[in-house]
Amino acid sequence: MIDRNVFADVLMEGMDDWVPIDQLIWAAREEAKGRSWKEFFAELLHFLLEDDLIQIGELAAEGFSPWRGRCAKLSSW
Repeated sequence: MIDRNVFADVLMEGMDDWVPIDQLIWAAREEAKGRSWKEFFAELLHFLLEDDLIQIGELAAEGFSPWRGRCAKLSSW
């Protein structure tokens, strides 16, 4: 189970602008609590994507370009 406090700051910052992935990585490193931060990061990322709380994409000259893949595809990371 993901504690809301882990991602609340990232989501609040994302209300105004894009948030770099390293902030989510930092949150995972801080909150892993004795387990692999990479596993916790993957769980956190899946949770946020599946609940439509974040959107992965790329900043381009024409603006934000959302990633069109599916959350299940991230399992190969």
